[in-house]
Amino acid sequence: MRSLQHWMSQYVTLFLLSVCLYSTVWAGDQIDAVQVVVASDGSKVAVWEVNDGSVISIQGSNYDPVDDVWSTPVTISTDGESSFTPKLYINALNNVVVGWWAVDTTCKVYRLKTAMQLAGASWSKPSVLSGICEQVRSFQLQVDQLGKIGMVTAIYSSVNIEDSVDSVWVSTASFGGSWSDAVKIR
Repeated sequence: MRSLQHWMSQYVTLFLLSVCLYSTVWAGDQIDAVQVVVASDGSKVAVWEVNDGSVISIQGSNYDPVDDVWSTPVTISTDGESSFTPKLYINALNNVVVGWWAVDTTCKVYRLKTAMQLAGASWSKPSVLSGICEQVRSFQLQVDQLGKIGMVTAIYSSVNIEDSVDSVWVSTASFGGSWSDAVKIR
């Protein structure tokens, strides 16, 4: 069970990150859905969604405890594609994965996208996990705390808008690797 000191530290981190974001993001942008993870070495990774008035993007920043500074925010999601509700996870080796809903304008559905960051390196290019014309309703990512790099498992539910069939899918990837083809489990 986590101590009160741990939770207070998390609260202070979120508060300070909110102040940092408010002061570093362009005037008029709307910030929402902030997520923060703390690595074993004290570094932190934060992601959030930012609405610039024309598109909603997923952005992120890394905190370096040695220099006591947050990096300049970078856009993680695909440029020009509206993306929502990031969920951020970290493993024991400080590898990070983020998942979010991205708008598929062809079928007008939300698809599941992810990006990974190996222990403070740059973010990977976004990967699409859900199928074409699949409306992702919910998703969860899990990180394996074992092994050299660790595995990520994505579980998501979706409905195919062409035949209205509800399904549950599972896909796995090693950090820094490609996602497996999704396996339908229901």
